[in-house]
Amino acid sequence: MRRKIIEKMYLILVIGISFIIFLSGCSPKTSFFQNDPSTSNKEGDQTELVISAIPSVAIRLREDANAFMAANPHVSIQINEYEESIYKEQAPELFNSSEKPDVAWYWAERRYDEIVDSAVLEPLDSLYKSEGWNEVLPPSTLKRYTSADGHKYSVNTNIVWTPVIYYNKMAFREAGVKEPRSFNELFSIVDPLKRKGYTPLVSGIGEPSVVGHIFDAILQRNVTEQQFRKLINISEKDKEMTYQSKEVLNTWRIMREMTKELMTENAATINDEEARALFIHGKAAMYSSLSSQAGILEEELPENFEIGFFYYPQVKKSIQPKVQLYTGDALMVLKGTSKEELAKKFVAFVMSYDRQKALAEQRMSFPSRTDLKNEDLEQYGPLFSNMYNRMNELGTTSLWDDSIPGEMANVSFKLHLDVMTGEKEPEEAGKKMQEVYERFDSNDIPLSE
Repeated sequence: MRRKIIEKMYLILVIGISFIIFLSGCSPKTSFFQNDPSTSNKEGDQTELVISAIPSVAIRLREDANAFMAANPHVSIQINEYEESIYKEQAPELFNSSEKPDVAWYWAERRYDEIVDSAVLEPLDSLYKSEGWNEVLPPSTLKRYTSADGHKYSVNTNIVWTPVIYYNKMAFREAGVKEPRSFNELFSIVDPLKRKGYTPLVSGIGEPSVVGHIFDAILQRNVTEQQFRKLINISEKDKEMTYQSKEVLNTWRIMREMTKELMTENAATINDEEARALFIHGKAAMYSSLSSQAGILEEELPENFEIGFFYYPQVKKSIQPKVQLYTGDALMVLKGTSKEELAKKFVAFVMSYDRQKALAEQRMSFPSRTDLKNEDLEQYGPLFSNMYNRMNELGTTSLWDDSIPGEMANVSFKLHLDVMTGEKEPEEAGKKMQEVYERFDSNDIPLSE
């Protein structure tokens, strides 16, 4: 009897302790990033370097981190991953908090100026000089990364171009069609592909950035470079070029026709991963996405799948299509962590020739350095290499939604989708977009639907 009482008391004690531990583990945290692991400075005799990034970027940074730790055994690197939409909006708050990382991957656009103005970043001017980045990064990139005070607070790690249309060569042969050179030709191959049982085109337009890229590409095939500059110039509003101009309205009309003629009925709900799967499994003849999908496609495609690509074709004969280039992927060093010098050493390591060359092994992103030799880029394979060479032949231009305030871009994403699905007419979207454009500097009217 006594033994049973002791056993029962022991069981109660164990349950009580477990419950206390459970409660302490569930206590609310002060940070909005509630899944953050500890960012302590030391882990045994090692110095811990904490990096923040989104999951897709963490893949390549983990390789860099492993190589850096192998060369620096006293360093332990922790990569904290955050869901993209949350990180995009809330990371500036993280950078101002006590839980700030030592190194941050973030986009050098949208809220970047706000981050710089909050004085939480270390200037990297000394690295630009000592590491030779001023000589190996394009002038346009150097200009973009120079803030209003003349300092550079981050560095571009890789480039991405968009959108690219990947296509199934066998599907084209079966339908008896060729790569379209114009949008008229693109629409003309729809019926032959449908007769062979293919959805002509899939794209993850359920994701804001994807639908934004489509608008961007078609817009810059409808307007001249001068008209484009006028359209995005917020500080000096130009009445000659507005979002109600015929060129912009024609952009939305083409997008609606693409959705109606080329895509599936549920196109608006499809994300990029689902669109890629439809293409890989032979359901769709074409797939519109980023250049970074090339490496993933080559890994996932069946052995007998013949893949080709082309960039969005001409809309007007007078406007030669260019490729929209994104250079906003950036690494930055946080101030006030006591590990600034080690953080700079890691950033310099990631940007070194050898580590930029190692990007080719992952076949996802393309190096931002321009001094890599052709043989170093062969690892990308023919698809990625041909895309890169063709991009250089056509020339590049900046992205529309990188050139306007983030609030305007956020409004535009829903407008694009509404037009594509028939919820709004192009004229309605143009009126709404122009209203947002006109009142951007007004503090009393929010930029929202």
